[in-house]
Amino acid sequence: MRNKIIYIYIFSSFFLAQFLTLDVGPVKLSLARGSLILLLLIFILDTFKSNKIRLYKNYSYNFILLWFFYTLLNVAFGLQYSFTGWLKLLYLVGIYSFSTIIFTRYIKDLKTIEKIFYFIQIGIFIQMAIGIYEHYTGVYHWTSYAELFTTHPYFQRMRYPTAMQNNPNDFALLMYIGTFISIACGRLYSNKIMKFLSYSLVIISIYLIYISDSRSILLALIISFIYMFVNESSISKKNRIFLNITLIILGIFFTYFNIDRILFFINTKLRFSMDAGSEQVRMGHLIDAMKYLFNSFGFGIGAHGIISWHNFWVEILTESGIIIFIGFLVFYSKLFINMNKASNDNDNIKTSIIAKSIASILFGFVVASLGPASILNIEWVGIIFAVFITFEKIFLEKP
Repeated sequence: MRNKIIYIYIFSSFFLAQFLTLDVGPVKLSLARGSLILLLLIFILDTFKSNKIRLYKNYSYNFILLWFFYTLLNVAFGLQYSFTGWLKLLYLVGIYSFSTIIFTRYIKDLKTIEKIFYFIQIGIFIQMAIGIYEHYTGVYHWTSYAELFTTHPYFQRMRYPTAMQNNPNDFALLMYIGTFISIACGRLYSNKIMKFLSYSLVIISIYLIYISDSRSILLALIISFIYMFVNESSISKKNRIFLNITLIILGIFFTYFNIDRILFFINTKLRFSMDAGSEQVRMGHLIDAMKYLFNSFGFGIGAHGIISWHNFWVEILTESGIIIFIGFLVFYSKLFINMNKASNDNDNIKTSIIAKSIASILFGFVVASLGPASILNIEWVGIIFAVFITFEKIFLEKP
């Protein structure tokens, strides 16, 4: 039963608070949040029954817990800026922590991780279908009226897909992760029809990233594909053939447009310039962030003082402080190194497939995380990281 609730929790997280929600005072109780509360209650009851608290000698696990407790204790600077902001940050970091605690407690084998990947793929597919519908019809059922016509009126004019996400950048980030999840699922499925559907979703998700016009995520996708192709030695010959065919198809697609159009594509889609408004805004956020950090003596402001960071790394540094930022860099590096190591596991091809997918996501996420206004605000990102940490734990503890 516990694993089934976990599947529901992960699957429903992609709907945010847009579907099957209850208004509980100022808070929207979504299916994902309700599932998390239920899982926490079950976890507490199981802990009382066993009469012991399980701790693991795993850096990722312990760092995520440290991050939560640091945020909890960092009240002094948090209340200075915003009490509600501090509570919100505590909740968002709590998603990383509570999800990690629960997943590592109840998910014990690779087969469960494989099922989770399938549920993630289905959840992303639904968002993908909504995004395609929005792009071709210009009809947005899930984006608020204020967002669509007041804050960002160009969404509808440019037909940017958003689905149930907050904006095109958040949607593109989901498609970025979905690309490599679908590649993994395509390799994991034994059914040829499911393989074909999974690989089709890869192409569709790449297209959706392109039309979302998110430069950082498009660049991250290219970087991650380069990493994946360079590290294909441990994958079977059949899968290497497929990936090479995919690369050829993409190459033909881009070379179909003559070289001038390719250069035009690079100049328009991947052009970064301080003359552009978005780069100036990001630089302004960076300057403000350093001021906040200095005023908090490096401990972090502990509050969601700035809504739009557009830089995940600065977001962590400013809100959680230098200590947590350094800890996060170590956590991220160790997680990537372990996934890279697991991707070369010749004893279990499924371990290799899943690890390579995670490593590819992490490799490009460094750049992809610069697109969305606030990564911490995207609840499903914390859940995805908890899945990665759980897989890492299973790999490191294998006999």
